[in-house]
Amino acid sequence: MSINEEKKLICVTGASGYIGSWIVKLLLEKGYKVRACLRNHLDSNRTKFLKDLDVEGGNLEFADGELVGNKTDYESIFQGCYAVLHVASPYLHVFEDKERDLVKPAVEGTLSVINACSKVSTVRKLIITSSTAAVVNLLNPDLKPLDEYSDANWNEESTIDSGTYSYSKVQAEKAAWNFHKENQKNSNTNQFELATVNPTFVLGPLLSKQNNTSVDQFIKIITEAQNVGPIRRGFVDVRDVALAHLLVLESSQSNNTRYLVAERVCQFKELPLTAQKLFPTLKISNELPGETTVKPWKFNTDKIQNIGLKYLTFEQTLKDTIDSLVSFGIINL
Repeated sequence: MSINEEKKLICVTGASGYIGSWIVKLLLEKGYKVRACLRNHLDSNRTKFLKDLDVEGGNLEFADGELVGNKTDYESIFQGCYAVLHVASPYLHVFEDKERDLVKPAVEGTLSVINACSKVSTVRKLIITSSTAAVVNLLNPDLKPLDEYSDANWNEESTIDSGTYSYSKVQAEKAAWNFHKENQKNSNTNQFELATVNPTFVLGPLLSKQNNTSVDQFIKIITEAQNVGPIRRGFVDVRDVALAHLLVLESSQSNNTRYLVAERVCQFKELPLTAQKLFPTLKISNELPGETTVKPWKFNTDKIQNIGLKYLTFEQTLKDTIDSLVSFGIINL
């Protein structure tokens, strides 16, 4: 009997977010029960669209959770859960205090979740949404890249002052792996499997009108020529990222593994150029992101493909992203 046939309960943190909501959708469609953990489940703007995903009814419940402080009792939230998918993490490009607003929530939130997993006997698996920003310094315009980056690579360049978001992802993921390593030595704690999913820049259709950082940046790049620097960046569809989490959840060989998820690596100028080809009436900026001197490179994503992921094409992702933005009235053609 498969995991989903047993109606296993899965907790998803950051459940109302861009990636988290797609994970909830796929879990429910596969017959899992879901405990959606988010900042305020009484806020209908955050939960109504999630409730609508529970077509059968009775398979979705909610819990409140914060990334910082001691207000959230994750031990109680995780009781009865077979697995925890920790998706919640701040993704900000504008903030007042780097440590307080970005690094601390990422690291403390991850440690709070993994510590609770070590105390709840029902939890057999923890999957953390990390990032390829923890693998390579994607924002370095002078990057001298390897030809290929794999799960063996770590971003050792970013600092709290230069590439704060990337630094937060490195620190949070390393904290998780260090905790897990020590926990495996402790016979008095709950033993569970740990894996990370490391997506790159995520695009794809929205499930609610609530905008998010990556899609907002996408809009600014194609319509306002937002300066993102002369760099190369990986891109992947949010639906593939969500599916990657489910494939890792159901894999019997995912323990102690990092899964990179990226359909391709290209220049940012490919976004407005491809969007214009797909939607000739779309008003894009007259200026394009700058040409890069960084040589072509790629991510090795064999591990996630070997357990079943087949990528949606870059063109399909952009088409569905723009169709979604139009349907929600966020942009006009």
